Amino acid sequence: MLLAAASSPALAALTRNDVLAKAKAGEDPKAIIAAAFPGGTLQQIAPKPIKVLIADQAPRVILSGQTPLILRDGGRRRAPNITVPAGHRIRIVRTKRAFRVDDLDKPGRVRMMVGPVRLDSGAADTGIRMAEPLDRRFRGTMRVYASDGRRMMVVNELSTENYIRGVLPGNMPPEWGNATPNALVVGAVAARSSALTARATSTKAAFHATSDDPLYLGLDGERGQTNMAIDGSPRWTVVMAKQPFEASFPVVGGDFTIFTPDPGKPDQVASAPATTVRGAKAGATGAAVALALTFQGTRYV
Repeated sequence: MLLAAASSPALAALTRNDVLAKAKAGEDPKAIIAAAFPGGTLQQIAPKPIKVLIADQAPRVILSGQTPLILRDGGRRRAPNITVPAGHRIRIVRTKRAFRVDDLDKPGRVRMMVGPVRLDSGAADTGIRMAEPLDRRFRGTMRVYASDGRRMMVVNELSTENYIRGVLPGNMPPEWGNATPNALVVGAVAARSSALTARATSTKAAFHATSDDPLYLGLDGERGQTNMAIDGSPRWTVVMAKQPFEASFPVVGGDFTIFTPDPGKPDQVASAPATTVRGAKAGATGAAVALALTFQGTRYV
């Protein structure tokens, strides 16, 4: 969930299907946004850094990059930057009072760090791959903090724009962009507005979001169609009372299918087009989601 929102999401006056219908009819994204969020205005707001809690209670963390990464001990002000060669796997575990950091591809190289441990990919399009506790890639920086006991939590820090690149494919079907790209533009604006709201209403130490709600898929969840929609709506944000607000579309059973990447195969999944599973029936996934939603609040049996 978004951890620091000041109020509940402002549900749009339109559903996702309404947005799709208006986009198919040729309506301009700004007109659709005006209809979806009455009383709001569109403004361009500069990207801000976003902190996303990716994992907690991890016994160990393994990170690597397809490009050289910068490793740093965040607990030492004058700690030097350490270059990690491309492809080298960095393993991080907790000891009683510190972090043990070693290079699995260069045996014998062990460092003890105060923490948090920071690994930065800069502007590399391939980001950082977290092999454990998840097999997925993320843009920007990964920070590893102490959690309970000798366990750790992993936080992904990246810009607003790169964050919503990993959010939008889970909010709207990327394939909508093939024929009706304006629908995804509207989704990008709503996702950006929600992200900036969460950041603006958080305390300095709080995470702005978790990887569960909204569904943040990281670099391996990105799709070309949704990235084009984000690039095509640069910094557009829905603003009310001079502040961005957390905008959300109401969920209607069967109106869309949530996309998730194939865990364990991030290199093959990243930036690939959506594909249809052989033998699948059209609309079956949406129907399954709609059926599942009818059981909300029912006790587990």
